[in-house]
Amino acid sequence: FALITRAGVQPGENVLITGASGAAGMAAVQMAKLLGATVIATGRSERKLAMVKAYGADHVITTLGADEGDGVCRFREDVKACTRGEGVDVVYDTVGGDVGHEALRSLAFGGRFLVIGWASNTLKCGGREAFVPDQLPTNIIQMKCLQVMGSPMVIYSMLHPEFRAAQLQQILIWAEEGKLRPHVSHRFPLDAFRDAANAKLEGKVIGSCVLNP
Repeated sequence: FALITRAGVQPGENVLITGASGAAGMAAVQMAKLLGATVIATGRSERKLAMVKAYGADHVITTLGADEGDGVCRFREDVKACTRGEGVDVVYDTVGGDVGHEALRSLAFGGRFLVIGWASNTLKCGGREAFVPDQLPTNIIQMKCLQVMGSPMVIYSMLHPEFRAAQLQQILIWAEEGKLRPHVSHRFPLDAFRDAANAKLEGKVIGSCVLNP
């Protein structure tokens, strides 16, 4: 939905995927490659990024500063180095926050920014997690003529149920042909669902995690 329906990714374009070792990120890496794009993937772990590269990413970039305490590095320069100084055509942002801001600045003139998630924008509030809204720099959006697009696939499918069947059919064709291969790094018995959820929340999972009934 995000890469095809919203962004209309074309062969030969450059796509930057943040948080690429997560379930949505690794799926996007494979699909962007199927669409003929050059994929630049970011993440915080060199070990996880090695797996992302094995699944098709053309370039991988770590977002950590010199030390983990330094926060997010200025990775826009690395992105530009991968694109002959031009920047990327599309950003698929699963992270938000400082990573999302840096990804926005990595776009070429007229680029498209896909809002997918807010992995970095959660706070503990009385035992519950709350999302902290992003504040994107409108001056950058204006001066670089950017498009910022929400991609609420579930809501869209509820409003347009006829869309879902065609989308799923194409995904299943790619899966049957072996072109889409979910990476499952962890498996748990069904009664250990809390351990599975914690593994996801603690960033231990690469790609997907499966509960076996």
